[in-house]
This record gives sequence, structure tokens and C-alpha cells, in this order.
Amino acid sequence: MHAIKDNYEQAESLYLRALRVREQQLGPEHPDVVAALQGLAQLSARQGKDEQAERLYQRALHTCEQQLGPASHQIAEVLYDFAQFRQMQGRSQDAVSLYQRALTIREHALGLDSHITIDTRTRLLETLAVLEQTEEAAVQNGGQASKSNDLPQEALPADRKSASQEKQATESSAEEDLVPACPQCQQTDEVLKGGKNRSGTQRFRCRACHLYFTPQPSIRQPDQTRKAQALALAQQGMSYRRIARDLGVHHQTVSGWISPHGPQEAE
Repeated sequence: MHAIKDNYEQAESLYLRALRVREQQLGPEHPDVVAALQGLAQLSARQGKDEQAERLYQRALHTCEQQLGPASHQIAEVLYDFAQFRQMQGRSQDAVSLYQRALTIREHALGLDSHITIDTRTRLLETLAVLEQTEEAAVQNGGQASKSNDLPQEALPADRKSASQEKQATESSAEEDLVPACPQCQQTDEVLKGGKNRSGTQRFRCRACHLYFTPQPSIRQPDQTRKAQALALAQQGMSYRRIARDLGVHHQTVSGWISPHGPQEAE
């Protein structure tokens, strides 16, 4: 637990240093400052510092809108990450609004068939489905609870009581299976679903120690479409970091895709 805390603190120190350097060299409103703000916001969210994460995301969005306009690739990245953060907070309605903005930008900038556009559309549809299920469950539970509470258990036939008890036990068992123990503090009662990562694997958040974790992360297969896009952009002289931002991957991933094929990074 202490090791994880130390790692977070070390990473936060590095992000803050990078942010200060970029602000001093480029100015606080420069677009390159956004990457540091976004990374620091993600780290704050993982530590459970929701208020700090929100301030950083809002500042990153404001900077993008002021300097790059409301339809830039970079603002779509911030909107996407901000939506995931809202989803982890359980604020699905806010997440839907952010996903919709990111999707609109990516459909126009990258096309309907782009891997990034498809991923954003999938996340939006998943969030809408969760929101719809939550609303339906609230309505159904409200109506059914009032009806069932009018009848005491003693008034139910024995076979209905038995079936009801078995159903409750089955549902309870299924819910326990779906919620894993926190790997840091071993809590189960305080673990909530926290959205999904980019590969579609369920993430969880522990309210006790503020840890975000993925019990069974799925391994993403190499994305041949994005690899081809990266190669084409590199041939046009675009830098690895710029390609990484546009395609939504790490710049080292771009380097691994391109290096064997010859083009050198152009800054």
C-alpha cells in the first residue's frame, strides 16, 4: 500500500514539474500544456482526488477551446478522458454529454469508420444503455417495492416464499461474483464499478482506499488500421508525438509501429 502511494506521489511530482516547465517556457495557455494537465488529471482521479481532477480537466478543456477551437483532435481526447472520469463517478448523464461532443468532433475529423470514432461511439452507446437500465430499474423498483411491501411475508404461500428467497440468494451470490475484492485493502463492500478501459474490460473503484483497478485486463490486439494511419502520417513528416495524440495512443507505441519501416521522427 505504501509502495503504491509512493509511486503516485512520485508520478504526481513529475507531472507537476513538467507542467511548470511548459508553463514557463510556452505560457499557461499553450496547447502543449494540455498534455501535462490531462496526465495530472488522470493521476488525480486514480488517487480519488476528484475535485482536483475536475479542476484540471476543466482547465484543459478551456485551454483547448481558447487556443485550438471547439473542434480540434486534442479537445476530443480531453472530452473522452473527462467522460470516463464522470463514468467512474457514477455521473452517467454528464458522461453521455461529453462522449457526444467527442464523437461529433471525431466523426468530422477522422471519419465514421476510424477505429477511434468507433471506440467513442461504442462507449457512448454503452453509457446510454447503463443510464437507461438505471432509470428503468428505479421506476420498476419503486412500483414493485410499494406493491410487495403491502403484503407481509407471512401472507405469501410457502412455495412463493421459497422461490422468492432462492431468487434473492441467487441474485446476491451473482452480485458478489461480479464485484472483486480490492487488491490493495481487500475490501469488498466498498468496491464499485468504475466504467471500462479502452479495451472494454470492466474497471472498479474502491471507496475505502480510492484505488482504481482492473481485475482481469484484456490484452488488446495490434491495431492494423491505426498502424497504417501512423505510417502514412509519418511519411508526411508528422512527429511521433503528434501522431500519438491524433490516434489516441502512446508515442512509444507509434515509435514501435514506425521504426522498422524507416521514417525518422520529425519534431
